[in-house]
Amino acid sequence: MGFVRVFATIIVAFSALFAAGENPSTLGLEVGKSTIADAKAKYSLKSTGINRYSEGEQFEIDVSGVKLDGATKAFIIFDKNGKLAAIVIE
Repeated sequence: MGFVRVFATIIVAFSALFAAGENPSTLGLEVGKSTIADAKAKYSLKSTGINRYSEGEQFEIDVSGVKLDGATKAFIIFDKNGKLAAIVIE
């Protein structure tokens, strides 16, 4: 069940990204422009491997540093060129 929830969250995140038409910014990072170095400068990151959908690196953000009520997990996903593709917050 957890896999289905995570998969659905990723699909929604990517759908919102492509529907936006602009470069939305979340957590101070701009989708399509921010790099892994930009994210590392702002947050403490833990690598969780390669995202199978974007084929780029994926990191977990320490949510204690993110000011969002009820957030239990946060992930940032990059594309294979190292640009931010999605931010997933549970």
